[in-house]
Amino acid sequence: MNKYILIGIPYCGKSTLGQRVAELLQIPFFDTDVMAKEKMGERRLFEAFSSYSHMQFHEAQKEVVRDLLDFQGSAMIATGAEVALIPESLALLKDLGWILHIQRDAPTILEELKNNMTSPVLIEKDTGTVIDFRQKSVEAYLEDLPHYEAAADLRMDNNGSEDEGVERLMTLIQGINIKERQTKRGKFDSEFCHVQYMEGSNLVLLTWKKFCRHDDYKEPTLFALELLKRHKNTDLVIDARNGFEDEKEDVEWAFSTLLPDMSKTDCKNVVLIMKETHDIEDEMDMWAKEFKKYFTVHRVASCHNVISLVEPKQVN
Repeated sequence: MNKYILIGIPYCGKSTLGQRVAELLQIPFFDTDVMAKEKMGERRLFEAFSSYSHMQFHEAQKEVVRDLLDFQGSAMIATGAEVALIPESLALLKDLGWILHIQRDAPTILEELKNNMTSPVLIEKDTGTVIDFRQKSVEAYLEDLPHYEAAADLRMDNNGSEDEGVERLMTLIQGINIKERQTKRGKFDSEFCHVQYMEGSNLVLLTWKKFCRHDDYKEPTLFALELLKRHKNTDLVIDARNGFEDEKEDVEWAFSTLLPDMSKTDCKNVVLIMKETHDIEDEMDMWAKEFKKYFTVHRVASCHNVISLVEPKQVN
């Protein structure tokens, strides 16, 4: 059973969309801000920040995430903006379920807040200047957008209406459930990539079909990672004969997040299937060099050469 964890800057729609979609899916909804406030004995988040340090509030959020680990069954979880930025909490979130980044443009959020002045504001004591607490919180977290991106398994644009956001989140979750079924079968297939666990050889074969980027790039590679975690002592084979020059941000994500996560599995060997002459030779050299930081890397010209490199192993 899946848990869907919504992260993002303040007022991006985590709680609003999460609660509505949870109702549609008939699963429990949790809001870590609300739960943290209850632990701190405060009625409103505004009051919590007035009487407690940020560190104390972070500790309450961390405790909430630890509590959620004990919850059995599917759930929708809207997190406070700081939760995914706390390393300890992020590690727990990754064990808890799918992390979904809800993206809403800051100017859109700030304009909405400007037109809705129902929440409390701060008044600067000396000058009497009115400061909207909500706007300040949005601005404070903008510099953390790259951290949300790096933490997320998937992301969703929420720059339309609330109903459109609900529909997009439902579609995203339906896609996750399809991926879960694919993982159980040990096979992923899209127009861009094919990934399969080869039981006879105990290897994961990832075959690129054509150029892709962002989620279409991350989904098959994350699926391959899940297969490496599931099957012990498995080698990774990447068929890059239809390879392409990757988007810079996809490469940065792979180098900073994907490969380090792969290194934590039992995989020892990475085999790159490449044409003898390739238009993206420099690109492949770059990847081979990065893979060598964690694995023994082999480069071959065809699938037939793979078998001789893969030693028989116990299949689990």
